[in-house]
Amino acid sequence: MKPTVAGIKLQQFGNLLYGAQVLQYFTYWTLTYEDNWVKEKYGYSIVDDKGNPTPTYNVVKSVNAQIQRVAWVFSGVISDAIFHTGSEIPKGTTKLMSVPKGFKHFSTNGRNAIVSMMSNGKNKFIIIQNKSLTDNFTLDYMLTKTMKKVDNLSGKAKNVSAFKKYKSIILPGDILIFTYDK
Repeated sequence: MKPTVAGIKLQQFGNLLYGAQVLQYFTYWTLTYEDNWVKEKYGYSIVDDKGNPTPTYNVVKSVNAQIQRVAWVFSGVISDAIFHTGSEIPKGTTKLMSVPKGFKHFSTNGRNAIVSMMSNGKNKFIIIQNKSLTDNFTLDYMLTKTMKKVDNLSGKAKNVSAFKKYKSIILPGDILIFTYDK
C-alpha cells in the first residue's frame, strides 16, 4: 500500500504516544535484486535502489518535520496512561471511560482516537490522536483550568482558557497536544 501522510502520522505518532523514544521506517531502501521483493511490490520505500528519493521521501520528510517541531514534548517523556475512544477499541487496550483530568467536557463525538496521558519532569501532557486515515474529526472540550495547546505547525504552546467551550479539528492520523504543569 502506498504510504500517505495520514498513514505515516498514525504509525509514528501512535508509537510516540505509547512511549517510543526512537522511530524507524520500513523500508528505507528499495531492493530490486530479490525476486520476492519485486514480485510482492515493495516499491514504496523512501529511496530507490540507487539511493535516489522516491515520492515516499517527501511524505516522510513532511511528517518528520512535524515530529521535530514537537520533539520537546516527546523527548524523555513517560507514558502514564493510554486509552482508546470510539466504536473500535483494540483488544488488549483500555476504553476511555471518564473525562481526562483538567477537562470539564471532553468528547471525540464517537470517533476512534487514542488519548495518551504523558509526563516529562514537571510537565504533563494529554495528547489525542485521530485514528482515521481519511476523515478529520472535531474534539469538543472545556477545561477546568488554563492549559496550553501545542501548535503542530510551530511547536509553540499557547494558553487555552478554562470554562470556555472549544472545538478543535484533528486531521487524519494527526495529534492535538495539551500541556500543563503538575
